[in-house]
Amino acid sequence: DRIRTIDQLAGRHRDEACLIIGAGPSLDMDAIDSARILTIATTRTARLCLRAGWCPDYIIHIDPAPFDGVLDEVMTHPLIERAQWLIPFQVHQKYAALPGRTFWFGSRLNPSSLWISRQIKEQTRLPLIISGGSVSCCAYTIAEYMGCSPICLIGQDLSYQGSQKYQDGPAPDRFTSVSFEENDSLALPGIRNEKVETTMDYASYADWFVIQARYSRRKLINCTARGVFLPGYEHIPLLKVYDRYCRSPKPVRAETP
Repeated sequence: DRIRTIDQLAGRHRDEACLIIGAGPSLDMDAIDSARILTIATTRTARLCLRAGWCPDYIIHIDPAPFDGVLDEVMTHPLIERAQWLIPFQVHQKYAALPGRTFWFGSRLNPSSLWISRQIKEQTRLPLIISGGSVSCCAYTIAEYMGCSPICLIGQDLSYQGSQKYQDGPAPDRFTSVSFEENDSLALPGIRNEKVETTMDYASYADWFVIQARYSRRKLINCTARGVFLPGYEHIPLLKVYDRYCRSPKPVRAETP
């Protein structure tokens, strides 16, 4: 079969409002109306979408870990056949054959992506994106690539509520323990004019989002209820996005054979 890449998605959703659903502890799934906005979810938040009775337009996963518990629930849901997946070539092998359609990409900063792109260049071009270090950063770059505007974030706390890192509780992998005795713990200005506690990795993701805002031609909105303040983004509730940029049916460009 022909390998699909995100090249097939270039400009597909031009000037369409897009919501990137992060898994931060402030995430309110009840606020999301998938009929009114294009959605990109991570595997973790896709599980929450499916539990709520709807499948996101796109699901992105970049982690080399299998996410067994999460993936098993997602893959057995009856709505998952509607999914369109955004997957890097260096992902865990369990993501090599997914239901629905998969669009492949690589990261400019990942040596594995660079090596793979060279090996398959005679058969297909592997797009290499600016990754930023997190799955939501990758989703942002792909949303730009698809022409989305405004690009909206939700659940992008980039901080903790107590010891809670994710909206759906403990994650099924080894990268989730939180210890504020760590040397990299720090406080940053928050959305509500308070200080929020975070770590250096989350702070680097926040910096990346801010840098993208300096050069982006898109309208950027942060609908996250609490967490790190992101200069360059309008901070408004998701309901106001619906009022301004309600989703309307648009013809989707057919894929080239």
